[in-house]
Amino acid sequence: MKTKNISKISSAVLLVGACAWLWGSPTPATVSDTASVRETLQKVGVRDIDAGPVKQSFVLDGATRPYADTTLFSNNAGDLVEILVKSGDSVSKGQLLAQVENATQKAALKRAEADLKNAQSALERARKLSASGALSQATLDEREADLERQKETLETARSSLDQTRLLAPYDGVVVDIPANQGERVSPGDQIIRVADMRSLIGDAHVPQARVADLEVGQAVTVHFPDGKSKEGEISHIAPVADTNTRSYPVEVTIPNETGSLRAGSTVSMVVNHFIESAAVIPQEAIIISDDGAPGIHYVTEVGEVGFLPIDILSSTDKGIVVSTPQSSLTLMVGDNHLDRHRQASWPPPPAVGRA
Repeated sequence: MKTKNISKISSAVLLVGACAWLWGSPTPATVSDTASVRETLQKVGVRDIDAGPVKQSFVLDGATRPYADTTLFSNNAGDLVEILVKSGDSVSKGQLLAQVENATQKAALKRAEADLKNAQSALERARKLSASGALSQATLDEREADLERQKETLETARSSLDQTRLLAPYDGVVVDIPANQGERVSPGDQIIRVADMRSLIGDAHVPQARVADLEVGQAVTVHFPDGKSKEGEISHIAPVADTNTRSYPVEVTIPNETGSLRAGSTVSMVVNHFIESAAVIPQEAIIISDDGAPGIHYVTEVGEVGFLPIDILSSTDKGIVVSTPQSSLTLMVGDNHLDRHRQASWPPPPAVGRA
């Protein structure tokens, strides 16, 4: 989408000027014994406005964190017999990082494997005897049930052994190792912390007045304190405002393929969004309606005074940037007390009834 430069719009606004004459129902011009009345004319300035798409930017201050950050805990009591990595190491998903003492779990697994083998042999014998009529159906059913129980016991033993082994949950980097090899650990003790640094998340809070300008997938330029910049995109906008700040938490995903960006840094995130129809107008053209809404007076298609609500977007040295639903209009400047639907004309009509 092509956008108009704001300075060009403001130049167009400021270069075109004229005067409009407004008239309405007869109103008393003077008070006299004869109570004579006349039709009065009111002189105001007008300017032609051309609106168009405008790019607006605003800055969100925030901080970065890893895309994922996981602390691995001990699931068993025992000695931490092995730590196979050190802080800063890159790891792959499923890689063995540390091992807690597992002699008891190994012995339990060995017994479960032997018991399962015995149960399988017992069921095979029972089926042969049942086929020859030498074994009841109830006994055969019992042997089959025993085999299923032994399978479950074996799975439990394997799971218990797996819990003594701490594996990388994803491709990432070892961030911290709070535990020491050889020490006694208990269930819940922190062993190793791993982070996924292939992307960072920039966290920020957006004011209520700005949240409508954002959408998931929107591009964001992230500026780091060391001067680096990276393009990211909005990945999440909270549906509910923070009850303390009345602002909306927003997450920006920042690619970090080379791992050169560090998490925990403060950042400034520049968000660009486009206003479909905006223009620059003089500050004195803005009026406030009876219900407190900002707007402007303009000449309607039928030549009457109209009131058009506007959204004030920003200010420049050329004037005030506002959004307007109309692509072009004739703006009235110089009098905030115009009655709507009064007729407008320019150049000024003949001086009939002019004071």
